[in-house]
Amino acid sequence: MNLNYTAVGICVIGLILLYAFVWVFIKPIKFLLKILLNSAIGLSVLALFNFMAPSLNMAVIGINTYTASVCGLLGVPGYLMLIAIRAIY
Repeated sequence: MNLNYTAVGICVIGLILLYAFVWVFIKPIKFLLKILLNSAIGLSVLALFNFMAPSLNMAVIGINTYTASVCGLLGVPGYLMLIAIRAIY
């Protein structure tokens, strides 16, 4: 059996580079997925709050890019902050 050591070496180096690439970029991907999940939860909570707000005699919080970003980055504390700001103004 005749092995081509050059091809084996290139495959090993390629696998090492692939591992390093995935290892370097996994943290940002996890961070983006966390923001995406928090944004989805924040958007659903905002929608639920806007649905229930008139029956509770409260003002409706607009759903836009800024409010979704605040809920996405800060999560539940961001949502509570939006309610507090809306109650003050």
